[in-house]
Amino acid sequence: MTTATHTRGKETVSVQFRIPKELKQEADELFESMGIDTGTAFRAFLAQAVVRRGMPFEMAEPLDPNGFSPQHIKRLMCAKEQLESGKGQIHELIEAD
Repeated sequence: MTTATHTRGKETVSVQFRIPKELKQEADELFESMGIDTGTAFRAFLAQAVVRRGMPFEMAEPLDPNGFSPQHIKRLMCAKEQLESGKGQIHELIEAD
């Protein structure tokens, strides 16, 4: 059931969803430091998504702490396995001037 109310002359609806407690707490603290509440931040997010007709930020593959994507890590692990099984070649480093 959705209940509608009116805010500043516009009909509003209540939206409810579940997120991890720690994420909510961290977001609340962040938005409070910015001088807004979490509801205002969500409204801004939704408004920007509609205006941009997509996500209002770049969605990229997450990197590990060393800056490698999951795809790069997979390739590195494959190369490591090849070396450990004697199928790879070890080359000496060449120092550039």
